[in-house]
Amino acid sequence: MALQPKTVAISNRPRWFREWHARDIFHVILILTVHALCLYAPSNFNWSAFRVAGMLAFSTGLFGMTLSYHRNLSHRSFKLPKYLEYLFAYFGLLALQGHPIFWVSTHRYHHKFADTDQDPHSPIKGFVFSHIWWLFSYDNILHKNGYYKNAEDLNRQSYYRFLQKTYVLHVCLLPTLLYILGGFPFVVWGMGVRTVLVYHGTFVMNSVCHIWGHQAWNTGDLSKNNWIVALINFGEGWHNNHHAFKFSARLGLEWWQIDPAWKKGANITVNCVHPGVIQTNLIRHSTYFLMVVKALTFLYLKTIPQVREPPHRAIYAALHPSLKGVSGKYLAECNEYKQSKLATNEVLGKKLWDFSNTLVNSSLLEQKCILE
Repeated sequence: MALQPKTVAISNRPRWFREWHARDIFHVILILTVHALCLYAPSNFNWSAFRVAGMLAFSTGLFGMTLSYHRNLSHRSFKLPKYLEYLFAYFGLLALQGHPIFWVSTHRYHHKFADTDQDPHSPIKGFVFSHIWWLFSYDNILHKNGYYKNAEDLNRQSYYRFLQKTYVLHVCLLPTLLYILGGFPFVVWGMGVRTVLVYHGTFVMNSVCHIWGHQAWNTGDLSKNNWIVALINFGEGWHNNHHAFKFSARLGLEWWQIDPAWKKGANITVNCVHPGVIQTNLIRHSTYFLMVVKALTFLYLKTIPQVREPPHRAIYAALHPSLKGVSGKYLAECNEYKQSKLATNEVLGKKLWDFSNTLVNSSLLEQKCILE
């Protein structure tokens, strides 16, 4: 059945005259401040400040927002050692988009109620609302979705509760540290320019990627793949792919869909079935000759039309009860030359290989029916 797109109310305007929550006021002050700092950027430019802004943008944008807040904490699409999970989550906090529990809870509600009245940030309520105004509507989120009820996995950890209680303190400490290190130019570029770039790099996911682009999958919502957003936001612009396979660590599904965040995720232990695991056992015992043959075969197969794996098949494979004790946390994300130690376990590899064959045979039968 073809997707019936909802009407996007781009012309809607936010309501100014209403009851404002303390968090709404804090977000207004914070966002106005970092944008105002950008006005001083030309007169406070120096290369040291520029480098600081670049390093902070990379660490908070890629490792903080994309890898940690989004793919790791919100969707649990891969597993990090605790020290890296906590470090990357702190990078996300320094992006100044809220503490992890708030951001993760909101994003999970977005997927659960995508482009409905209960979606915390959908363009059906206006472009401005989906892009930024939803941050100033805390009561709206609270009344519709509850108080972080869907983020109990984070609430149970003292580290995330600590970040929740001390979020404002960290927001204030960052510009203080930048000022001590490099004066006002560091504050302007590291707190102002950098934060604004990361802000809007994230915000376009909620607005632009639900209005403009291509929809490869019938996900029942307005999510779109937007290659421009993907280029500027570490592959996050393949948003329709993400809504179709939200538990996948990989958003760029086609070979030409650039997804730098997934490349950074290589050799990280994954919690779901990845198509590449089928080759794991062969790669372990590959010679250089076999690797060349595999590369040539890969290029040849690119010329053959293939039936897309439907979302329900991937979900079935990832949630199949037989996977317990066979794969799960033991899967590596198929970087063929840098597997985790568990990926080289021969006994585990044999189990995984046998089970992969079972899944593949089942999938091939299904695809044959589709082709016929």
